[in-house]
Parts: sequence; C-alpha cells; structure tokens
Amino acid sequence: MRNNSKLIIFDFDGTLADTLGALMRISNRLAPEFGYAQIDEDRLASLKYLSSW
Repeated sequence: MRNNSKLIIFDFDGTLADTLGALMRISNRLAPEFGYAQIDEDRLASLKYLSSW
C-alpha cells in the first residue's frame, strides 16, 4: 500500500526534539527568498508558546 501523505510537524515546545536552532537557521535562510525579514533567536523563542487557537 502506497501512502502519498505529506506532513510537516512543527514542534515549537521541544516535546519531540530541541529544534529551535535548526528552525531559526532554516527560517533565516529562506526568509529573503519569500520576502520576509530574518528573525533573531529571541523573537523566534517568543513564538514558542503561542497557541494555534
């Protein structure tokens, strides 16, 4: 059985892994490509506990 699902898991609270540093590097590398400003670690960390609700 073939599964064509595509999924991205954002683990901002570090439950699965401490990915904050990697997320920041990737975000800053891609930001200019999509017209966004780069962000620093403090700004990214402040988003960590936001709810999606």
